Amino acid sequence: KQWYQRRVAITAGGITVNNTKNWGTAKNKCAFIGSACKGVAALSSGIFELISDFGAGSKGEQPAFKKVQMVIYLRHEESGKYIGIKKNRKGKLHVIAVEKKNAAPFFTSYARFISFDYPKYHLVDNVLELIVGGTKEIDVFKSWTLNGCNIYNDVSGNSFDQIPAKIGSDVLLGANKYDPEAPSQRFNVGLSGSWALTSSDLKLPLASRKNSRIFTKDDKASILRFRWNARQMITTQATPYGPDMNLTGGEFKFEDKENAMRPRDCAVSKLFPMGFEDHLALENGKVVMSSNTNSRWTFEYADL
Repeated sequence: KQWYQRRVAITAGGITVNNTKNWGTAKNKCAFIGSACKGVAALSSGIFELISDFGAGSKGEQPAFKKVQMVIYLRHEESGKYIGIKKNRKGKLHVIAVEKKNAAPFFTSYARFISFDYPKYHLVDNVLELIVGGTKEIDVFKSWTLNGCNIYNDVSGNSFDQIPAKIGSDVLLGANKYDPEAPSQRFNVGLSGSWALTSSDLKLPLASRKNSRIFTKDDKASILRFRWNARQMITTQATPYGPDMNLTGGEFKFEDKENAMRPRDCAVSKLFPMGFEDHLALENGKVVMSSNTNSRWTFEYADL
């Protein structure tokens, strides 16, 4: 906790957020509304208030938390362009292709790309759509997933790879140096929530069978589930993978930034494909939806 003088409660951008009596809940609410929230302050009444402006940040009597939010930029591999957002004179938001300096930051929630700068909107197909209702009203047919990705660790330069077992025909999850041409380094992963790690070329999920982790659909195997947490890929027991692409054996720690994994060269696709125009694409300089996966996208991370 740091000490700052409390300033303005959240009403920015038409978003009004109720205060809370819990630090954790307040921080989660603050993260969910992107740039509209700069942090949380504790009031003498026991309420934790979300803050849109700390002003000069002078010392005061109230403990406070200043937010640093993890965001994603989407870079188109072939062109080097990024997803951007342009606001016209009438206030309408348009999704466009831009240079890096104008790239739009997003954060993810419930398999959605939510605009950090315009947190009332999320990416639906190739447009920004107003978020309506709460989590119970989420339309899963407007959700995203990541297909054919290379899962890469910037510290080691390693990527997940499929490794044949020394004995038998099983295929294990292992690692090698990043090779963008290797189909064995391609995996389908989720954008948020709980998801399976599926080999793109074998079309098989990683599963546990007889104390081994192999790619299989064997009825006697249990499909393994994973989550993203602070850019780390963790198991359901909150154990992360390290830079060597092996499980660390310890519990997830926010400060272990060397464990961050980055999806590279992915197809950004609808979670539930319709059979046509299911993939985010950049064609002739315009952001569109396409029936093919020729457009590949890489996550770039920043802290805002």
